[in-house]
Amino acid sequence: MFEIDELAAFEYRLVIEMAAAALAAQRRSVRDLERMARKLDDLLGAQISTEFERSDLNFREAMGVASGNRYLLDAISSFNTQHASTTIETQQHIIEYQAIYQAISSSDIEFARAAVHQQLIKWHNRSKDLSQ
Repeated sequence: MFEIDELAAFEYRLVIEMAAAALAAQRRSVRDLERMARKLDDLLGAQISTEFERSDLNFREAMGVASGNRYLLDAISSFNTQHASTTIETQQHIIEYQAIYQAISSSDIEFARAAVHQQLIKWHNRSKDLSQ
């Protein structure tokens, strides 16, 4: 079971990343979308878990840049997202990231928030399963 501090950290991350996604959907430039697309391609090409974890952070940081808020970017950069992933989980992550990218690229603020919320809830549940 997750400790109270772990739950609080997860809730903080959820709030920060949902806000960053919403602002990115509102403010993103063509250059921001190109950067996010490259980071998404890196996720698709990741061969080992350390590459995937780095690509995961790079995608989230690109979302933070697209938000136009350096404090959100700093917060996202500080999150520790290391966890073991199976191939199936990695494929699921990629589908979730594609939804986030699609929401931001279409400037759909609510879809962006919801896509990040759904991805982080699933990540949280997978992490809980691994720790049990």
